Amino acid sequence: MIKNVFLRAFYIKFLDFIFKKNYKNMLKTTKLNLKFFINLKIYTESNSPFEMEYNKNSIKNLKGEINMKTINFYKKTDKVFSVYAESLENVINNPLSYFQGYTNDMIITDITFQYPIYKDEKLREMTKEEKIRAGIDVQLEPGEIIKDRNLIKIPQPSKYHTWDNVRQEWDIDLKEVKRTFRHKFQNILLEKVYEDYNYNGKVFQMGPNDELNFLRVKSAIDIAGNSDDAGLIEQALKILNIEVTEEVKTGIKKAIKDKNLMAFIKSLPINWRLKDNSVAKVTFTDINNIYLMWILRGTAAQEKYTAITLKISTAKTVNELEAIKWE
Repeated sequence: MIKNVFLRAFYIKFLDFIFKKNYKNMLKTTKLNLKFFINLKIYTESNSPFEMEYNKNSIKNLKGEINMKTINFYKKTDKVFSVYAESLENVINNPLSYFQGYTNDMIITDITFQYPIYKDEKLREMTKEEKIRAGIDVQLEPGEIIKDRNLIKIPQPSKYHTWDNVRQEWDIDLKEVKRTFRHKFQNILLEKVYEDYNYNGKVFQMGPNDELNFLRVKSAIDIAGNSDDAGLIEQALKILNIEVTEEVKTGIKKAIKDKNLMAFIKSLPINWRLKDNSVAKVTFTDINNIYLMWILRGTAAQEKYTAITLKISTAKTVNELEAIKWE
């Protein structure tokens, strides 16, 4: 009920506005407009929800067909009249049919200016500087201030400076910037520690999970190397998919007897997945060597990071911080 009353009131006011603004000619020449208003009237007088929904969809479809635009008539900076039309070209080609008060010194445009200015025989929107000189409030960007009705732009000293609206100057929190630099070099440290490792032409992946695999193999070698149980060693090798031949069995027994089991185990081959997902046959000695080099590389990277953090903590300016590099 409330919706019907509101729409009827809107319909009456809208028609009254149209006729007061001399829209009679446009309604006669545009069948779509007339069809639109008929459907609007039917919609406001509909009783059932089904009828209202049907006519509401008809109105939506007509709006899409009409595709009306607001066209404005300006006399320099004064907007003297506005009209709905299907295109700007239609109004420009026959302005008197849309506005009987049209004169040749008027500008017809589909732009609605908020703060128009007429300069060099052209109508346009005021620039920010022109608005300021005219005493119009504007939204200032960081680094912009107004002095004697002039816009002044203060350059940002660095990307780490932030604008203080109260003091109207660029400020910097050097402690926060230093934290940013430490985080940057922490990421570089992790990249250096876990980057791939080339060993004898084979590229090994050295991520956190790979480190765990190397550590497990090293621990297994250390434990097995101190064992005197030949059966246990044979079983362990089978778990690692190493073929336990009679020659290997004899070698294990001899190594235990000679107290040289560790060296014997290190000489045995094992299949290892490389960076490109191919499988290479390497010895346990190779695995131990790669793990050792990984530890040493990580230690060197940590030392370098420690030296860099010392430079960061003693830096006094942004320029000094930006001069710090991971050599």
